[in-house]
Order: sequence, then C-alpha cells, then structure tokens
Amino acid sequence: MGVQRLLRFREPGSYASYSLAELLDGKVPEEKIRGQIVLIGSTAPSFRDLFEVPYTRFHRGESLFEVSGVEIHANRLATLMDERNGNLVQGWIMPGWGNLLLVVGFAASGLLLGERIGKQRLRILAVVLLTSGAAGGLGMLLWHHIWIGMTMQLMVLLSFSGAAWLRRGVESQHHSEQVQRLLGQTTSPAVAQQLWEQRDELLNDGRFKGQQLPITTLFTDKASFPSVSEGMSPRELMDWLNRGMEIYVPAVTQRDGMVNKFTGDGMLAVFGVPLPGDPSAEAQAALEAACEIKSGLERLNAELKSEGAPTMRIRMGIHSGEALVGSIGGAERLEYAVIGDAVNCASRLESHDKNRHEGELRVLLSSTTLELLPTEFRRSLGLE
Repeated sequence: MGVQRLLRFREPGSYASYSLAELLDGKVPEEKIRGQIVLIGSTAPSFRDLFEVPYTRFHRGESLFEVSGVEIHANRLATLMDERNGNLVQGWIMPGWGNLLLVVGFAASGLLLGERIGKQRLRILAVVLLTSGAAGGLGMLLWHHIWIGMTMQLMVLLSFSGAAWLRRGVESQHHSEQVQRLLGQTTSPAVAQQLWEQRDELLNDGRFKGQQLPITTLFTDKASFPSVSEGMSPRELMDWLNRGMEIYVPAVTQRDGMVNKFTGDGMLAVFGVPLPGDPSAEAQAALEAACEIKSGLERLNAELKSEGAPTMRIRMGIHSGEALVGSIGGAERLEYAVIGDAVNCASRLESHDKNRHEGELRVLLSSTTLELLPTEFRRSLGLE
C-alpha cells in the first residue's frame, strides 16, 4: 500500500543546471559534480516532459508556466533529504470525515444566515464577514502547516446562503401577491412582510378580519376636472391623470400608507391599516405625503405648461378617527373596505367650499388630525 507525501516545490531555478554541450566541453566545475547527486534529463519542449507546478498560478503570460520532469524529480529528492535531516515540517492533514463535517457545518451556517436574519443588507454583511473570517482562518491554518480544504467549504457557504436568499425572495413575492389580492392595492414590501408574519392574527378564511382601528384618511379630487376633460381626447386625458397618480401613490406608500381606491380623478388613501400604529405618527405621515404631493405638483405643472397642456390643481381633505376595516365581498370579488366617519369627514373636507383654492394644492385638515400632530411638526408647517 503506497504512502502519499507532500512535495515541497522550490522556486524555479533553485538547482544548478548545465547543458550536455557544456559538460563535454569541460565547462562544468568539478566541485559542482563531485559528491553531489546529479540528475540527467531533457528540458526540450519537443520531448513533452514539461509539467505545470504551483508557481503556475502566480505566473502571468501568454502560456502557463511549466518546468521539466527532471526538475520535479530534483524537488522529490530534496524533499526526501529534508525529511531525513529533520528540516521538513509535515504538518497535519485533515482527514476526509473532518472535511465532510466542515462542509456540513458551513452549509448549515449559510442556511442559518440566509433564513434567520431579516434584513437583506444584514444578511449580505453577515455572509461576507463570515466568508472573509473563514477564509482568513483557514489561510492561517495552512500557513502553519495544518492542511484543511478551503474551496469546497467556502463555496458551500455561499451557495447555501444564496439558495436561502432566493427562497426568501420567492416567498416574499408570494406574500406580496397574496396581500395585494386581499387588499386590492399594492402596498410596500415592509408592510406586506409584516402582514404575512401576522397572518394568523389578521386573517380568517383567507380574509382580513373586521376591526375597529384609529386611522388617518386622505381624500383627493381634481379641481375643474370637467372643463379640463372636455378639451382632451380620452387617451390624452388618461395620460394626464396617470402623470398625477405617479406623484400621489409613491408619496403615500413610501410612508406605509395604503391607496385604498381610486375615485375617477381622485383617490382615497389610508394611514394606520391594516396594521394598527401610532395615531400621531399616522397623522404626521399623511401631512408629509401632502407636502411631497405639493412639491411634485409644482414640478409637474411646470412641465405641463411647457407642453401647452392644462395644469393640475388638487383639493385634499385629511381627517383622523376610528373606522371599520376588513375584507368585504364574495369569492369572485374581494376588496379591503374602510368604512366610517373618518372617511366621510375627509371627503367632506375635500369638497368644502370648492371656490377657495389657491396654488396647486389646497389642503383642509380637521382639528382632530391637527391635535394629533407633534408640536414640533406643527411649528415646522406654520400651524401654530
């Protein structure tokens, strides 16, 4: 039964070499031969006795670095002599079962990091740190002649963590689709994930349970819409409306609000559903959305003026109060309903005294919402 030994490769050119012509011409010093081990071999490429060695990976060129077979034999003899003289550090080699345990451990670590850490950035950071630490640690062991496989372990770690990320991504997409179907509207990924995690508490037979929640409602409508629509073709009118919606919807959803429905040329947005939150924070989020909508309308109207198109003016009503929320409808059509005075009051505020309208956006908010706003926020808006 043969025994495998590690071969120490000297740097290429470590051994003195002479050609046969130099030997025959007497140009080889006698002291270089007498009492020395002399190997005779061919170094010509035509003999195909050239082999790639570990130095190949550090060599850059048009072809891979190769050394002759006789030089590899010289390395073998030198290694045996080092071992005889006690100069060869054999080190310790990890047995096969040990490498298998490491592979299983790294696979479990990759799955754990991919599944247990909630935020994507933290998952990536944890995997990068673990991979870097493992590579550094295994490299240090190799430096101290403890021979442990590195490539397989690190590849398994990255592969299993990547598989866990992919599974979570598919599951998250599925969650979002389920929530979107139940709500009837797109919601932010963070809210969709929260809803799915609390589905046992919130859902009953695939529907949102009826709840009485404190909410803040934002209701909008366009001023002078009938006159604007008369001067535009159906296609132009739809494009005009959608350019406005591209401003309103992100302003709401980016603050964890929900666009509950579109009302022709307006919309109903709700803050504080389907997950109950801090009423003060929800009221502030509604006002922040209104401020962002105003800024967006100013930019949009500048573009519309340059195009010769009608400008857009919006009325908005905001009110806070309790409302009945939950899924309503049948198997063929199901939507998330928000019912109560909180919605009705916002609608009345929006439509109140329509002739009083200056600028792109007119906002009327109830005293209930005003009282919920933090003092510093009210001052920043000039409401105190």
